[in-house]
Amino acid sequence: VAVSLSTGSVEAAAAAWGGLAVVQGGGKITILKEVDLTVQLDALFRRSLHKLALDIARAHNADASTIAGIQQKWGDALYDKGEFDLAMAAYKETLHHLEPSYVLRRFLDAQRIHNLTSYLELLHEKGLASADHTTLLLNCYTKLKDVAKLDAFILRSGVPQAAAPRTAPSASASTLTPGGAAAGLKFDAETAVKVLRTAGYHRQALWVAEAAGQADWVLDILMEDLAAYDDALALLEKLPRAHRAFALKRMGQALVTSRPEATTKALMELCCPPAILDSSAQHSQDKGTSFTASVSDFAHLYTRTPTALMLLCEFILNTTASSVSPVSDPQHTSLANEATLYHTLLELYLMEHLVDQEPLGDQQAPGAPSPLEPGQQQQEQQQSKQQS
Repeated sequence: VAVSLSTGSVEAAAAAWGGLAVVQGGGKITILKEVDLTVQLDALFRRSLHKLALDIARAHNADASTIAGIQQKWGDALYDKGEFDLAMAAYKETLHHLEPSYVLRRFLDAQRIHNLTSYLELLHEKGLASADHTTLLLNCYTKLKDVAKLDAFILRSGVPQAAAPRTAPSASASTLTPGGAAAGLKFDAETAVKVLRTAGYHRQALWVAEAAGQADWVLDILMEDLAAYDDALALLEKLPRAHRAFALKRMGQALVTSRPEATTKALMELCCPPAILDSSAQHSQDKGTSFTASVSDFAHLYTRTPTALMLLCEFILNTTASSVSPVSDPQHTSLANEATLYHTLLELYLMEHLVDQEPLGDQQAPGAPSPLEPGQQQQEQQQSKQQS
């Protein structure tokens, strides 16, 4: 119904003068003109006729902003009635026009986590999500304990499917670097890794870190969360020498404690000029390949295993003494470290007793968190409470 009014007898009606001319008895003429679209919509909103308002706006080829405004008002009306699913469907039609925080605040207050999750998923699909949105969505998944949806979101967002089933890192040295880029991911990788680690979803965090090409994040998860020392050592072998040395300085204590032989072997390679161990490296001009570390940077790692430190120093001295030359060590790095090596060895030789503590093996290094998944952690906590 376009208009409702009382008239006398109508003799004729015709389009004229930009409206509808109605000729009544006695020669009276009434001109009916269509009001502006905004006025029509306001009248329909007052009567809660949002669907009709939407149809009329589309019939007038209204712009996208006007359509989104109608959807917002419709969503607000449905929300006030408690029809949250229908309200969310309306709010989803306002993307690119309505600030997402408006919708998120409404559903946070109502604690409608399923509706909130679906809206956040849509933001990520459309590329409109910020780091805060990623944090909120991952928190929704973890609160719902919906591992299937969490895994699906990670895979859908650019993590290679080949990486997902794995616990150990599979990337090569060319993709795992100190500042690897996460160009293929559809969310903020650093935020995702932090949220997943905090929530106890360590394997999912590992997938994201690997897909982002961030070797340091992968090492942190393997060492601190999963206690996967063999996997950490395998990854270190793929990294450039300088990066490998930096990583061992930072977290080598746990590796020396749990895997003393393998870690000491890795340090032997780092502390000797590469040309000594590999003749093919003599002609290399790559600074990352020719890097030689100093034993003094790693001596603090051997507080539990002084005998291993003594063997490390002896190996480096014996190797470099017979092999160093201007060609293999043009910067005289090994000669510069020789005094430090002799000083360290002298201190070790003068010690009355050299006692190595037993390696932890597959146990965790001191201070390392439990590698259990969230459900397993809760079960262990309940059992300990019952025993106490």
